[in-house]
Amino acid sequence: MLRLYLEGKLVSCDESFLDEALLSQCCPDFKRAIYVVGDVMGRAADYVSDAFLFYRLRALIAHGVLVAQNREAGIRGLWVRRR
Repeated sequence: MLRLYLEGKLVSCDESFLDEALLSQCCPDFKRAIYVVGDVMGRAADYVSDAFLFYRLRALIAHGVLVAQNREAGIRGLWVRRR
């Protein structure tokens, strides 16, 4: 469960709540994961940690939604693209 402050209320959301925001920053060409995470953090209505967003990127990679380059790298070395 993810807890966010939305529209003046603290609400519980599924951990996949920000997946669409992450996917919207990915394209068919490889892009550094740190830029994807940073773009989502900059647009988020509430504070969301980079660690959580990186965790969700890894989940999207594990589910085959995103393709990774340098898969074992940390957030600075990982590149992702849409399938």
